[in-house]
This record gives sequence, structure tokens and C-alpha cells, in this order.
Amino acid sequence: MEKYRVDVRKFKNTDKFRPAVLHYEKNGFYCAATKGTSSYKDYWDEEIERCKYGFTAEDGDFITGYHYYYLNFCQINRIVIDKKTKKPIPKFWFPRFFDYDHEFFMIVEECEKQGKHLAVLKARRKGYSYKIAAMLARNFYLYPNSKNYAYASENEFLVKDGILSKVWQYMDFIDENTAWYKKRQKIDTKMHKRASMVIDKEGVKVEVGYKSEVIGVTLKNDVQKIRGKGGKLIIFEEAGKFPDLKEAWTVARPSVEQGGDVHGLMIAFGTGGTEDANFDGLKDLFYEPDGYNCLVIENIWDDGASEPCGFFVPAYYNLDNSTMDDQGNSLVKKAATQVIAEREKIVASATDRTAVDRYIAENCLSPQEATLQISSNIFPKNDLIKHLAYIRNNKKIQEFKQVGDLVIDEKGGIVWQQSERPKDLTRYRLQKDTDPTGEIVIWEHPIDDPPYGLYIAGCDPYDHDQSSSGSLGSIYIYKRFQQFDSTHDILVAEYTGRPKTAELFYDKTRRMLSYYSAKLLFENQNPGILTYFRQKHCDYLLADQPDIIDKIVKKSTVQRAKGMHMNKEIKIDGEGRIKDWLISERGDGRMGLHTILSEPLLEELVAYNPEGNFDRVMALMMVIFYKEELYNVKLKENKLENREVTFFGVSPFVGDTNEFNDSFFPEPAGGIKLGNVI
Repeated sequence: MEKYRVDVRKFKNTDKFRPAVLHYEKNGFYCAATKGTSSYKDYWDEEIERCKYGFTAEDGDFITGYHYYYLNFCQINRIVIDKKTKKPIPKFWFPRFFDYDHEFFMIVEECEKQGKHLAVLKARRKGYSYKIAAMLARNFYLYPNSKNYAYASENEFLVKDGILSKVWQYMDFIDENTAWYKKRQKIDTKMHKRASMVIDKEGVKVEVGYKSEVIGVTLKNDVQKIRGKGGKLIIFEEAGKFPDLKEAWTVARPSVEQGGDVHGLMIAFGTGGTEDANFDGLKDLFYEPDGYNCLVIENIWDDGASEPCGFFVPAYYNLDNSTMDDQGNSLVKKAATQVIAEREKIVASATDRTAVDRYIAENCLSPQEATLQISSNIFPKNDLIKHLAYIRNNKKIQEFKQVGDLVIDEKGGIVWQQSERPKDLTRYRLQKDTDPTGEIVIWEHPIDDPPYGLYIAGCDPYDHDQSSSGSLGSIYIYKRFQQFDSTHDILVAEYTGRPKTAELFYDKTRRMLSYYSAKLLFENQNPGILTYFRQKHCDYLLADQPDIIDKIVKKSTVQRAKGMHMNKEIKIDGEGRIKDWLISERGDGRMGLHTILSEPLLEELVAYNPEGNFDRVMALMMVIFYKEELYNVKLKENKLENREVTFFGVSPFVGDTNEFNDSFFPEPAGGIKLGNVI
């Protein structure tokens, strides 16, 4: 799979891309030739060629037709410097050339060449409604019979100050100032305009004209409205607030694709900061572009990313006049510093964590920040994102991850069997065609003859062999504190997956508990795991219902011998306990979250919301509840040396400080990494 690589270059003398508008700015009109003359026709024919096929300047620099049209024939709301006062003032005028706009329009051209579509994730206030509106208007004037659609979930995203309002403004300007004016007699509404007129031909009403169209469609949760609507350009406006975006995308694709031929371009674009689950559709299109026939782009923005993505527009490009030179080239370091400084002010003064998350998502420096889940998630998402990026970019840590299975040897003992081709689930959200079975992951093997209570476990099980919700079973093994040991308060093993039968999951859970001599606290809504352990005569491995429930739920009437039930009160309490553990200080400037080596768990913690399905988080919640239930249990002493040995040697958790191994976990870097862009 070949990836497109974003390459933002610096430009000189960028007025060379604006010959038509420079003449307009100086004289108040585009063409000095008299209307109807050959010179007049030649001028506008040349401008059509440039707007369709692009423009190459004398020095060889090229811009696409969409970009040329936007720069020379569209007026937008922008901030300009007043020549007299030298102060910034708002003005409705032509756009400047921006380096990142050039890259966007080049990517659009690449999509059309390859027969691909495009997913765009961006920071707020980057002017993309104007750019996309210009694309719709350009097709209306230059391609007869073309249909161009703007889809949105709500009417307000298209009209009022929406994308269609901008298209109609462009049309008024073009009709008044160019040779391309189009009559719109047949259809001329706030949602639909068609270039045609009706004439009387021998008493018969006949529609004639260019017959190009721009059409707005509000879906309002009915994606079938777009079925069969083929177009040259289809825009999904505010895709981050688009319920059922993926279904709508799938319904729309056959209208622009036939066999292996793609005859229309679809673009979904949106901004982070959405306070609901509607953002997941755009997130999936962005991070899984190949699955939706979108252009596959190398992810140069997320630290440590190896998987491709869509097109990302960070906050530090096209920011403002003070962070760009006079030719429209972004001063990236200066802009990034400005964004970070403003963010620190917001964080320092904010009392609402949701407001902070929304600000970060809207003024994002990476796709991971743009995709922050804005909800009642109380976990430290930004710290989790940084730690996740660090793990993914640290080969030494990755080498300590062991993937395999626990098998029964000829003596009846449980032994570790390393997998030659690991099949563990490395992303919290199941990808298309991914085998959900998964494998056991171990970061630190158990010590010999562990004392009672050193290892504990938490599990979110399931009962049914098939799941339509994508729910998985998940178990974590946790190592508690003992004075004579080097590592403590860490997750040492995980199994998350959905084998063909629920009993296979229970069996893996049983083997992990036996291997670590651990007891399990599990969510007991479904009785399957308890039944299985009793049938195997090993229900002693299951923890009793904890007394901590009585402190959370006053006068609780739920009494079950094993495990722990879940209700709203308990879940809210558990979320708070997870947060406290994540941000807990470990004595060397690091927090509890820095001990987590499970990438999908970190992803789940970042994306978590109370209404969603987060199996790993619920398993971790069981661990935290059980850990605090056993807080006063004193571990038996042991004569082990103050050093751990694992399958690969020294544990990644061991260091001279009895906390982390500093060679694997250096001091957390300050500031925000900007990947390869600086």
C-alpha cells in the first residue's frame, strides 16, 4: 500500500499565483477588453483553462485548478492590515496564498488522479468551509451538467453561516464580475441552485442552459436520502458531528464509483471537540483510509505512528499574520510555541476539564489530540496520549512485550509458550477483518512461589459466544506491593479477546490466575464465568463480593457470593478510583499511568465515556476495586533477591530507584512533540 507523503514547501513571490485578482485589485475589474470581442473571449477561455487544469508560473511552480479558482475568484471574510493605521481589521476580500492550502489542493488533485476520496481532520478556524465552498462553485460554473452535493446532519451546517451560504456569495460575485454568469430560473432556493432557464418553444416549456447544480441535503438520521445521488463532488460537512457517517459514506460510494472506475470525489472534513459519540465515524475514516477508498497518507503528525491516515491540518499552519511570512509560508516553530503558550493559560485558569479537552481538540497539534473524546471522561487524556506515543516510539519497551499462550505441559503444569507470529489485539477498536480471538500478553512473569495477595486480577467477562456489539472479554493481572520486591503496583499481564466460545475465554482466564497464583474480582452480571469455575472445581480463584460495595451503595440489597455487580453509583466511584490511580505520584515524578504498557488500554482510557463499551477499562476497574479491598492484607515475606528476571532478562519496571528502569522510562519530556513537521 503506497502512502502519499505531505511535503509542505516554502514559496517565493506567491503573487505569481494571483494574476487575475491582482488586475482586479488594481483596476476594479478582471478584463479590459470589450465584451464580445475575440480578446475578451480569449481572456476568459484562458482563465477557464487555469481554473480547470491548474496554473504553472514562469519559475515552474504549479497550483491546481481548484486552488487557482479559490485565490482569484472568491472573496472571504479575513483579517487584513489597514494601510493607514497598520492595525488588523476584518474585510471581505480575496484570500492570501497559504503554504498548507497549496498542499491540501495538491492532495485533492492526487485523489482525482488515483480515483480516491479524502478524509480531512483539522484544527478549528482554518477556512476550510471557504475552500470547500469554492470547489463547489468552481464546478458549477465550469462543468456543464455537473451535480455537486453538500451533505450535513443538520440544516444549520449548510445555511446561515454554513457552506452553502458561502457558495451563494461566490455565485453573486462571479455573476457580476466575470463572463461565466449563469441564470438560475428553474431552481434557485437556499438549498439548491441549478444553472438553467425555461423558454417557451412553440407553446412548450423547455429547460435550457448549463444545467450544473449545487445541492444541499440534510440527512437528519436518514442516510437513505443520498442513495443514487451521483455527483462530480460530494462534501460531508461537519463530519465530526455526523451520526452514521460511515453508513452514509457507504451508501454514497456506489453513486461515484462503478466497478474499478471512480467518477466523482467525496470529501469528509471536520474538527475535533465534539461532545458525543458522533465523532467516531470521522475518526475511523481518518485512521482507516484504505477501508473507505480514501487517499492513504503517511502519518507524520502522531508521535511514533506507523499506520497511515487521512489529511490532517494542525493548529500551527495558517495560524495568523504574526506566524506567517509575507509570502504565506507558515513559521511553524513560532506558531506552535504560540499555540502551546495559549493552551497553558487555558489549562491554568480552567475549572472544567471538558472545556480544556475541547480547547485542545479544536486547537490540536496532532490527530490524537483532535480525536480526544469530549465527554464526562475524567481521566487525564493528554498525559495518556503522550505516554501512548512514547511507548509506540520506544523499541526497548516494545521488545519486553511477550505474546503467546499458557499451555499444559506433560507434567500437568502451566508453562508459557511464546508465539512466533503474535496475534494480540493492538488497537482497542476492532479493525475490519481482524481476528477477535487475541493472545495473552505478558510484560513481567510471576516470581517463584509468590505470597498470597501479591498478584490480583480483574476481569470483564462475557457469556455469549457471538456478539453483535463487538464486546470482548478482558482480564488484567496486577502486581501489588511487597517490601522485599523491586517492582510493584503494575499491570504485568493481559488477555483481551473473543475466542469462538465463552468457555475458551474462561479457560485462558483460569490458566492466567493459576500461573500467577492470583485471585480474580470480576463483574458478575453474567453468571457464565462463575458456573465454569465451579464446574472445574477452582472457584477458590474467584474473589468474594467485596465489602467496599457497602461503602459505595448505601443499603445495597445485592448479595452475591463471588464477584462484583455494576450499577451507576459503583461505576462513577470506580471511574474516580481509576483516575486517582492514574495520576498517583510514584516518588520519582512519574504517575501511575506511566506504568501501563498496554497500548489498547491507553487508547480505551483516552476514548472512554460512561455510555460506551470499554471492556479493558472495566477490567482495570475491577483490579482497582480489588486492590483497595485488600489494602490492609499483609503479604508474607520471602527471601527473593531484590531483582526480577523475566523471559528476556531484567524487567522493564526495575531500576535503582525501586520504581522504573530509567533506561526504559526516561524523565517525561516537557512541552509537546511535533513529530516530523519541525
